[in-house]
Amino acid sequence: SGQVDVLMAAQVHRRDLDNQVEYSDAYYPGAQMMMVRDGDGATVLGHMAGRKVGVVIGTPGETAVADWLARTGLQVTVMQYLTLDQALAALRSQEVDGVVDSRLKLSAAVTDPGVARFVDDPVSQEPYAVVMRRQDINMRELVNRTLQFLVKSGKMTDIYKANFNGAKYPDDMLPEWSNIGDDAPK
Repeated sequence: SGQVDVLMAAQVHRRDLDNQVEYSDAYYPGAQMMMVRDGDGATVLGHMAGRKVGVVIGTPGETAVADWLARTGLQVTVMQYLTLDQALAALRSQEVDGVVDSRLKLSAAVTDPGVARFVDDPVSQEPYAVVMRRQDINMRELVNRTLQFLVKSGKMTDIYKANFNGAKYPDDMLPEWSNIGDDAPK
């Protein structure tokens, strides 16, 4: 409707919306991840075959598990829960062996060390991007140039470290353009 120029903060680039909105270049490597109890021997998704996996009904995690199972042919028992808290309680009580949800949501929900960890590979990738109105090419170009400036100037690394426990911004997330210049876009 034009009431909002851009949507930011954990906006997953969903290909099914490409005909309705414009997306910037992806700036964050979001993912649907499998969390298991600390000490569980599973290190890759294939280790979950024949086990129970919890998901929250109607979420991207549930969809990611269905797609993963269809893609790989693995057999797991999918247990559905109404909330992430219920799914994580089931993980703690050993009712399920893993829980799938957004890496960010799971990281925020389980903060105590030694309780749970992620398996190494994602269930599905969810690259985050900035969203704007369809065919607003000038805004998309400004946002992409701004992202490029943030990477080149090192500000993206500063933002990332401040928000992700000192982690370094992934070098391959946003490949640098040539001739971006030293001044911020206007």
